[in-house]
Amino acid sequence: MLERRGLTPATSMLCCGPREATPMARYAQLLRKATIATEEALTVWFPMYVLPLASLLQLREMRPHEELMAAGELLEFDDSLGNAVFVSHQWLGADHPDPEMKQMSVLQGVFTHLMSDLQTIPVDFISEALVPGAKGLPTAELRSRPLFVWYDYFSCPQAEDTSISVERMRRSRSKLCRAVDSIPAYVAKSSFFLALCPIVENTSRSKLLTPTTWTERGWCCAERTFRELSLNKSWIIVRSHTDAQLVVNPVESLGKPAGEGSFTVAGDRCRLQPLLEAGLMRILQSHLKAQDFVGYRVMLNLQAVYLRGYASGLCEPVPGFSEQDAPLPLALAKFMYQNGFESFQEVDRAGWSPLHYAALLGDPAVVQGLLAQRVDPNKTTQKGQWRVGMPPWTSALALCVYFKHNSAARALISAKARVQAGLLMPPLMTAALADNPEGIRILCDAGCKLHARNLVGAVALYGAASQGSILAMEELLAQARGCEDLQLGPALCFAAMFHGCSAELVHRLVELRADVNERFNAWEVSRRFGVFNFLHQLPHRFGRNTKLARFSYHSQGATPLLFALLSSQWEGASTFISAGARLDLRNSRGVSPADVLREVKAPDFVMQAMDGNLAGCERVAALACRSRTEM
Repeated sequence: MLERRGLTPATSMLCCGPREATPMARYAQLLRKATIATEEALTVWFPMYVLPLASLLQLREMRPHEELMAAGELLEFDDSLGNAVFVSHQWLGADHPDPEMKQMSVLQGVFTHLMSDLQTIPVDFISEALVPGAKGLPTAELRSRPLFVWYDYFSCPQAEDTSISVERMRRSRSKLCRAVDSIPAYVAKSSFFLALCPIVENTSRSKLLTPTTWTERGWCCAERTFRELSLNKSWIIVRSHTDAQLVVNPVESLGKPAGEGSFTVAGDRCRLQPLLEAGLMRILQSHLKAQDFVGYRVMLNLQAVYLRGYASGLCEPVPGFSEQDAPLPLALAKFMYQNGFESFQEVDRAGWSPLHYAALLGDPAVVQGLLAQRVDPNKTTQKGQWRVGMPPWTSALALCVYFKHNSAARALISAKARVQAGLLMPPLMTAALADNPEGIRILCDAGCKLHARNLVGAVALYGAASQGSILAMEELLAQARGCEDLQLGPALCFAAMFHGCSAELVHRLVELRADVNERFNAWEVSRRFGVFNFLHQLPHRFGRNTKLARFSYHSQGATPLLFALLSSQWEGASTFISAGARLDLRNSRGVSPADVLREVKAPDFVMQAMDGNLAGCERVAALACRSRTEM
């Protein structure tokens, strides 16, 4: 009877006496008194060799670890020296990361830019829109102490000289292995994390490397994940010599799980698994020790996402669970025990209930177990949760399809969960943002309306375009059985505003007769969106030049090309230009593409287009499409 009322035997004491601490809370108290694996306790299997920033700025050619060590230019990092900067990047060749200094010249340029008179590294557009109170990084923090750069090619052993003995070769390889296993520690010891993502061609000129391809590379995914699992989660994305933005929205940084990334060496995927599992356990224990039960619950249930691609059990940090004493189905009993919930109807201080955390986990057995206890499948969150980038009034169904837990989504729909629930993030919108075509099919089969708008007037197609979710966009088009009513012009603008402006998506929308020269009008999206846009441009009017304020200020009458240039989406800009975007069109404030380019250092192919030479943009657009299809 207790379970039917949403209570376990433990929680029945709430009615007749003082509340007892849950096993989770008691374990958290023990951790406060014990020594656990913290950031400082991470094992460094190979010394963290770094290059002083002054030396990096003087590099004129890429030199491997062994050469720099022999020249005495590398230092073994220690906190007493200053601050470390971890640089994550893609390799342009199979045997050399950057033979022509294409990426390194951008890294040198952006360091020079950041260390000059720039006051603040701005928060990126998405983080500013989704994370309340998000603030940029004062560059004074970069200048406060000497900087030392970790970059894999000169920080990890590289050479394997075939003339040396087999034993020495084995030792050389073992050093590299130890350095690779130390990457989580290197990330944790670094005060700053830079994702170096300029748009460049690889060595063979057969593929284009972009911010999107960075999110697809397995090792880059892993490095980003290690940052996400450290105490300092924010990182800086670098797209050009003058474009550096602070990412503080975990959903944006979550990207593709490392287990689903692409690896040059297939065995590296399995090698990462124990490192990821250890990182998850550390951050879970850190949250418990700090009594941050909300952060703990979020990370505990996101394990299924972080470890996607691996066949393994999830961490269960709280010891002492007994299957024999569990009065509930096993999966549900473990869930309640590990999450520290006593009641199925409980709402924690973050405004989330057990069902919402179960939606993060995505285990259908847990979701079905909660539904069997008469939990309301349509209950929405009471507050926003910045750790997963979700606003208030988000449903469990919306969370399930966002994190691609489609079996759990079916269980909710079978329990009469409303497919249109949620003011800002209804399920169809979150499925589109996550590029989840199966989730879209599930929702549409349940009667979801394709053209339904959220609170500010956006439809799911705009969400798919904003994140470059090409599979989701194709599914929306298939469900619509045509595109007459889909308002494709605004979709191009939303793609260019955010980070979804891939060549493939632009070409597809243009193929569907979207106008590359359409002028954006926020009031035509909806009256609420117009108000939203007007309010967010006010800081720009008063001198606070954030990314969101600048976009809002310049949005009226802007073309997709202007948005792409404002957001440093060079792949999208080149594709717009090659598709016939006019270079002379100005927004309602009289700003043209040429005006924007005077403020930033754009790639040569974009600058050449401004002078009438479109060949470079056409080549980049074609190469970007080919690279995408080969992923």
